[in-house]
Amino acid sequence: MADVFDKVVERLSDKGIEVYLDGPSIIYIHKKTGVKLVEFINGIGPAADRLALESELKNALSQAKDIVTVPLNKNQLGALASLIAHIGIDNFARSELLVQLNKGNYKAVPKLMQRFRVGKIGKFSRPTVRADYVARRRYEAELFSTPGHLKWQVEAEGSQNTLFPDQKNINFNEMRAILIFAKKRAFNKLGIFF
Repeated sequence: MADVFDKVVERLSDKGIEVYLDGPSIIYIHKKTGVKLVEFINGIGPAADRLALESELKNALSQAKDIVTVPLNKNQLGALASLIAHIGIDNFARSELLVQLNKGNYKAVPKLMQRFRVGKIGKFSRPTVRADYVARRRYEAELFSTPGHLKWQVEAEGSQNTLFPDQKNINFNEMRAILIFAKKRAFNKLGIFF
């Protein structure tokens, strides 16, 4: 089988295409243009979840741009995108959160986000406060209240390995812990200590 693969790689190389194996994927790169094609042999697993999430967040921001009338920093945009992607644009559009936000009452938003914490756990269950919704709202509120000028992302990159070294997928409680830790380190670099 390796001989067949090597022959295919050689023929494609003659046509200007480099081939690499990357785990369960095959990557083809056109040498002249740099165009890359990735073939996922066994599906795309976690990458599919990430792509879907990014698409949901972009869609949420696109829907919100016509109804949010105040300026937002990138952290506030990210927090609202997460919230809207989760609760739906219709719920957001009818919310007191949007009313207060459009009045410029930014300080009220993190608290008002906490109202969206009720949901069903099964098809026939009654709506109840869900721990996963509470965790997500707390993360979104923390992100919304993060100053736009703060360079916390750089600190967050190393923070996950420090706080949760054995985990690849983290939940919203862990994401919030990383955000708080990264914000603290970023503020410390600015000479602001908590």
